[in-house]
Formats: sequence, structure tokens, C-alpha cells
Amino acid sequence: MLSISLALGVGLVGDVVGAPPLPPPVETTVMTTADNQIEIVSGADPVEIVVTAPTVYAGTYLVSQAELAAGPVSLVPPALSAAADVGQTMQYTPGLWAYDATRGAIVVLGQWVRDDVDIAGATETTYDVQAADLDTVLHVREVAMQIGQTAQAHVSAPVPIVRRTLVFSLIGQSNMVGFTPFDGAATYPDQAFQVARTGRASGGTNDEIVPAQTLLDHHDGSVGFMGLALQFAIEHMAANPYDRVLLVPDARSSTGFAGNHWNRGNVYYNSAVSRLNTLFAANPDFEFSGFLWHMGESDAGSAADADAYAGRLDQMITDIRADVTAATETTPFVVGGMVPSWVAGDANRQTVQAALSATPARVGRTAFVDSSGLVPQADGIHFDAASLRILGARYFAALDMLKASSGPGTAWQIEGTVIQSTVMPAAPDVDGTLVLEGN
Repeated sequence: MLSISLALGVGLVGDVVGAPPLPPPVETTVMTTADNQIEIVSGADPVEIVVTAPTVYAGTYLVSQAELAAGPVSLVPPALSAAADVGQTMQYTPGLWAYDATRGAIVVLGQWVRDDVDIAGATETTYDVQAADLDTVLHVREVAMQIGQTAQAHVSAPVPIVRRTLVFSLIGQSNMVGFTPFDGAATYPDQAFQVARTGRASGGTNDEIVPAQTLLDHHDGSVGFMGLALQFAIEHMAANPYDRVLLVPDARSSTGFAGNHWNRGNVYYNSAVSRLNTLFAANPDFEFSGFLWHMGESDAGSAADADAYAGRLDQMITDIRADVTAATETTPFVVGGMVPSWVAGDANRQTVQAALSATPARVGRTAFVDSSGLVPQADGIHFDAASLRILGARYFAALDMLKASSGPGTAWQIEGTVIQSTVMPAAPDVDGTLVLEGN
């Protein structure tokens, strides 16, 4: 008579804090003893073992006497849970082993492995993902040992640990493009990328993902210039070092609603939507994190266009949230103020600036970034480099507040120069950066 045991890998003995309940004893179609040994009355070779529960181990297995004579036999390899972010916990389900109990008990040891290198001390069924795991592949190796027999090993399927890729749409006109020479200070972090445009500064081709550089691949702009997205990316990566930022540059100087550039169906609106939809169709795991908008100067040319700006902007926000497949009606939309000294010189400019600042009063899940205290370069209309740095940091602060307030809350939150709405509020009175909520 041949005596065979079914054994589970490491993790069945004792409890691991935070681990799922241990699986119940294996049930089979043959008689089992209290210690889970399967006694095979027949001297058949091979032996057929049918496991009916738990489901993770269910199946029919053929084990030859020659295999058992060589040592423990792997029936089911260990299985890893889905990938997790840094600081979160992964776990694995132990494998299933068969062995000849007449040759003695077995010991099964588990080991977490990163890119084929053992992770020191990682031998439990749970594992906290570390920064060192980013952009690597994890798996678990189990080794079953029996006295006098050759140690046997089997491994889980590999699980890649990848950074989240957060996508931001950059739209509007020249102050989003950046018409100011690069100041020589910090440039884009290593994990900041952009979607290229054929014929632009990156040298990439349409829809190719390439590293971000000081002049992004907007529709225009001069090599050696910088935009507000530079400091935005720096601030974002400093706060979220384990993410990857992907910018989709789609701004164009001298464009506006009045010139039929940014209304639904217009050329630059269509370009922005098309590039985003193409990106997400090819990369469904990417996460769309928001629109960054800076435009208004071109719509301040007449009183009629300035008066129409608020309605056109609100409609565009509604339309683009609907037309971008990865967006929803709650996707963050951040708008920014124009150069204060330029605004002060004309009543129409002041009308557009007021419309921008009051956007959170009209449209939910939007934020206004005040440009108070910022100054232009010599042309009077484009922010200088120092101001672009500050503006970019304010854009990040605004977006970060919108993300933090994604659940139910008060209609208004004010922090410094950033005004944002988390839900559709009652109509407020707006006076500069002071918001008085209506009834």
C-alpha cells in the first residue's frame, strides 16, 4: 500500500495578521485521515487524486510513484494577488503539494522574489510593496523539502509592479504654451512625460510618449521657452513620488472662443479630444486626472466677446468632459487668471478675468487659480519665468484640493489665492478673491 499526503505551502500553520482566512482542509474523492494524508489502497501507478475543495486547488492530478520517490510533487503553484501600490499589501495563496508520507514529513518554505532576486526577510504570505519594487516583477517561489529527498521548487506567475500613470490635458493659449525663456532652474523630473506631436521640439511623432522637456509639444512655441506645466509637474512629483505624470500638450497661442478655436467642433478643441481619446484607447490603465486651462486674452477684444466668455467656457467644460472617453462630469477642471497689470488696463479684460474667477460658482468640480502678485515679461501679456513657476505651483495646489474634496462637502473652499467648488453651489457674490455664498 502506498501512503500519499497532500500538503499546502507555507502559511497554513498559524495566522498572519491581515491575511485572509486560511483555506479549509483539502477534500478529495478518496479517503483521508485526520492529518490530511491520502491513503491509496490500490497500488496503481500513476495515482489519480481528485481535489474538490477549496476551489483554488480543485482539479484532477496524476502522480507517479517514480515522482514521489524523487521527492514532493507540486500540484498547484502559489498564486499572487493583484499588483498593489507602494505601501499597500500583496498576498499569495500557498501552493499544493503531494508527497509520500512513508518517507517522512515535508517542510515548505515561501520566498518573495523581485526580478529573480530574493527579497531579504520576505517569507510570509503577505508582503508590503516597497519603492524598490516599482518597475520590477514580483513572484513567489516555494521550496518543499523532505529528508533524504531532493528539494523541489515551484513559482507563481509573475506580477509586474508599475507606477500609476496620471494624465493631464494642457489646453488654452499662449500662457499655457509658455512664451518666456527658460530660467535655467529645475527642469522636468525623470517620471514626467508628454504625448509628442510630429514636427515639434521633442522630435517625437504623433501620439508617441516621450520625456517632457522645457518646451512641450503644443501647437506652437519656441525652443528654449517654458510654460506653467513645468512647475506643476515638479510639485506633483514631489508630492507623489511613486506616480508617473503624463502631459498632453494641446494649447495654441492667439486662440479663443470668439475666433472659433475652442468651441465644440473647432479645430483645437477637436485636436485635444482626439489626442486624449487615442491615448486612452491604447492605454486603458492610465488614469485621467484633469484639465488645466489658461485662456482668455483673445476673448477680451470686444465687449460682446468678453460678455460671452463665461457662457462659452461653461459650455466647453461640459462638452469636453462628455467627449473625452476617460473623463466624467466630475473630472477636475482648473482655470487660471491672466496677468493682473494687463487686465487692469481694459474693462473687457476685467470682464473676462471676473468670468474666470467665478467659474467655480457656475460649474461644479472646478477651481480658479488667482494670478495676484504675478508679473509679466516685457511684452506685458505673458507671465515672466518666476511668475510661471508660482502659477504652476498654484495650479497643482488647486488640483490637489479638488482631488482631496472628491466626496460630499461644502460647496466652497478657499485656501490662499485658490478658490474651488466641490459641488454645484448656489450662486455666490464674487468680489476679487472673496466669495460670499448665496442662499
